[in-house]
Amino acid sequence: GMSPRQVIVMVGASAGLLALVGGLVAMPVGLSLHHVLNDVISNSAGNETPPVAYAVFNGYELVLIPLLGVGVAIAAALIPGRWAARTNVVEVLHAE
Repeated sequence: GMSPRQVIVMVGASAGLLALVGGLVAMPVGLSLHHVLNDVISNSAGNETPPVAYAVFNGYELVLIPLLGVGVAIAAALIPGRWAARTNVVEVLHAE
C-alpha cells in the first residue's frame, strides 16, 4: 500500500505530466492555427498579413505559459489527491 503522502504525490505528478504533454502539443498547434487564421482573414479582406501580426508572443511567454499551466494543474490535483489519500480502499472496493 501507499502512504497518504505518496498518493497525493502520485496524483499531482500525473496531473502535472498530463498538463505538460498537453501544453507541449497545444502550443505549436495553437500558434500554427493563429498563423493560418490570420492569413485566411487577411486574404478574405483582400489584404496581406503583415509580419508583425505573427509575432504576438515572445520566447519568454512561450515558456512561461505552459509552466504556469503545469503549476495550476498540480495545485488543482491536490484537492482530489487529498480525498484519495483519506479514502479507505477496502470500503470503496466493497461498494463496487
